[in-house]
Amino acid sequence: MVLFSCGCTTAQEGVSATPNIEQAPATTAALEPTREVEVQPAPPIEGVELKAPASSKLVSVDLTRDDGEVWGAIRRGFAIPDVNGAAVKSQTNIWLRHRGSLEAMLQDSEPYIYYIAKECEKRSLPTELALIPFIESKFNPHARSSSSAAGLWQFIPSTGQHFKLKQNEWVDERRDLVASTRAALDYFTYLYEMYGDWQLALISFNWGEGSVAKAIQKAQDAGREPILRNLDLPAETAAYVPKLQALKNIISAPKQYRVSLPDVPNAPYFVAIKRKSDLDLRELAKMTGLKLEEFRQLNPGLKQPVLVASQSQTLLVPIDKADEIKSSLKNYKPPTRKPGRSYKVRKGDTIGGIAHKLKVSVHSLMAANGLKTHSVLHVGMDLTVPGSASRTDWNG
Repeated sequence: MVLFSCGCTTAQEGVSATPNIEQAPATTAALEPTREVEVQPAPPIEGVELKAPASSKLVSVDLTRDDGEVWGAIRRGFAIPDVNGAAVKSQTNIWLRHRGSLEAMLQDSEPYIYYIAKECEKRSLPTELALIPFIESKFNPHARSSSSAAGLWQFIPSTGQHFKLKQNEWVDERRDLVASTRAALDYFTYLYEMYGDWQLALISFNWGEGSVAKAIQKAQDAGREPILRNLDLPAETAAYVPKLQALKNIISAPKQYRVSLPDVPNAPYFVAIKRKSDLDLRELAKMTGLKLEEFRQLNPGLKQPVLVASQSQTLLVPIDKADEIKSSLKNYKPPTRKPGRSYKVRKGDTIGGIAHKLKVSVHSLMAANGLKTHSVLHVGMDLTVPGSASRTDWNG
């Protein structure tokens, strides 16, 4: 059973594939150009020997050095040992067969990728992790899988709750750039500290650390060293590291693969504006002459075009338009009617008890907060109280 999963899709149980992967030296080397165009982290299973991190200093990279574009800065921070072999070649061919889509996806990453790479640098994490949203969501913060995973990093609801990502009528922080990146890098740090191996951390992010620990146990029981190429993995998970390696190779030598990397500056794309009162983004768009979609692009965690101060107090705006937006906000008058009320869960609360206390139906309370009959309430969780405002959407 997958106890913890952030992948776009869930691997089918019983489908295994041993990846054709060979360890390569730690330095990045491109391939020859192809001609083909209440969930808790699972503790390690008893008896499984895991490597300890060699050092608390994982990697050092300075993104403040001016390379002119972000890709050079990201390349300097590559630190996960390379792999090669047939699986990497196959994944390279897949990327290159859809070269147009790949280049469009690289362009779509512009508003977000510098920030994610910078967060990796702050934590001394390999910058390969900044490429994971290409695999998980094609860098689409509104991406949603059949298993209800959402956002750039594709957190499922329960994992999002574990990492304190708010999910209610007004916000879904699994889609929020800042909150979800914090959660994803927290999770990767936890996984690396658990295994002392980045490749095992990567497949655990996709398959779940409990499942990977069982695969390690199985390999050890068979007398095999518990490393990536010796594990029996589902097909999707077996392809995860090769897929990242192929993308890493392409970004390392784009001309060799005839791929055009977009000109993404090695500089912040946005700034954060703090708000203590509610803000209707439709009104702000009219005041500034900006398109509503520009606000949505940087604030995908907002489920409605309203920033509710009780739920979120940070608005991300394009850095080149920040002064204009700040000036407009000086004349902005918050709506007199509150968009909604919230309730903070206390010890001993139940959904039925809260509904009775707030004089709302259990069904409406659950619907407003995306809760199911099996959902678990956590102390401190913010619930939206239904019925205090009509629901709107980004097109309204």
